[in-house]
Amino acid sequence: MRIDLHFTPDTIKQEHLENRVAVVIDVLRASTTICTALKNGCKAIIPCDDLEKARNIHASIGPEAALLCGERLGQKLPGFDLGNSPDEYAPDVVKGMTLIFASTNGSRTLVKTARAALTLVCGFSNLSAMAQFLADEQRDILIACSGKLGVFALEDTLCGGALIERLVKSEGSRVTIHDSNDAARAALQLYNAESRPLLDAISEADHARYLSSLGFAADLKTAASIDAIPIIPQLVEGRIVTMNAVASS
Repeated sequence: MRIDLHFTPDTIKQEHLENRVAVVIDVLRASTTICTALKNGCKAIIPCDDLEKARNIHASIGPEAALLCGERLGQKLPGFDLGNSPDEYAPDVVKGMTLIFASTNGSRTLVKTARAALTLVCGFSNLSAMAQFLADEQRDILIACSGKLGVFALEDTLCGGALIERLVKSEGSRVTIHDSNDAARAALQLYNAESRPLLDAISEADHARYLSSLGFAADLKTAASIDAIPIIPQLVEGRIVTMNAVASS
């Protein structure tokens, strides 16, 4: 099992995705929101990296069956039903609905990695479930951190390091970090060197401080709740659903 990690989607090329499991991480907040929405009963989530495309898909499905969701620079867009705060995705809002999801960073990374052999969504909220699934699969892995507007994001790299740490502990010598991928080593070292409670570490990240300034401090606590939502979101033919839903369909 070989593991590579990219700090942002900008360094990912299509050849990096061949025969790989791509694990998309956007702790603040797409990964956390996607897990929350699926747990609360949404039918599927369609990630879009283009706002006009998102609006067109929403119009084609219709407002009775779909919600237009997403943000730019952390805030809900005009005319959108929901932003990107997990608190917005309550069962009475999303159950049975298809969500058209256009976030600033996470949606872009999901679209970029859609051609991997398997594309999954990970955050701290489903960390252990994801580690166990990947250990069972025994396939090469590309961890795609979403970053923030094309630059390094502390919270995503910490989560990537935590995922690698769990795989190294459970799989030992069967895990290999590629010789040319210093990013994976750095993520692992960063996570292992962090001694503070996770919420404290995340709260110091640039994007966390920005979200707090917008009034979304509660989202940080949700995002730092390790293993609160033990599901595996999978991107299948352009739609994110839970792994169990794929298996039973």
